[in-house]
Amino acid sequence: MMNDSEILNQIAKAFNNLDYKLFEELISNDILCTDQSTSFDKIGKVNVLNYCRNKFEAIRKSDQPVFAEIGFINTQKSGNVKTVSPFEGRPCIIISRGTKENKIALFLVTINKGEVTQVEFCTNSPHWSQAVGLGIYPE
Repeated sequence: MMNDSEILNQIAKAFNNLDYKLFEELISNDILCTDQSTSFDKIGKVNVLNYCRNKFEAIRKSDQPVFAEIGFINTQKSGNVKTVSPFEGRPCIIISRGTKENKIALFLVTINKGEVTQVEFCTNSPHWSQAVGLGIYPE
């Protein structure tokens, strides 16, 4: 069984290769997938895999590659004010489109007993600017 770090790396690898099958065996049958850019959630392995397949197909057809970088959510500071996030310190995948510098979203993964039970595609909160990338783009 993979540990949490290995699972996160495998999911980032799936994004970087646009191959959802790389994480198919890692997700639970009753997984929940939320995407802040859409107005509904996907529940269940079959629905989530179909969603990922369609999303990856659309990306593949575009001229904008995806880059998935391993990172973690950091504390935001502005002058003397520190904003504490409930996500602080949480590992994440930072998603970029077109170039590695064009960050667009965070991908959060909840893992329970070696299975992915929830994934969240975050475009608003937490925002990608709250994350620190580690420069690791699993291939």
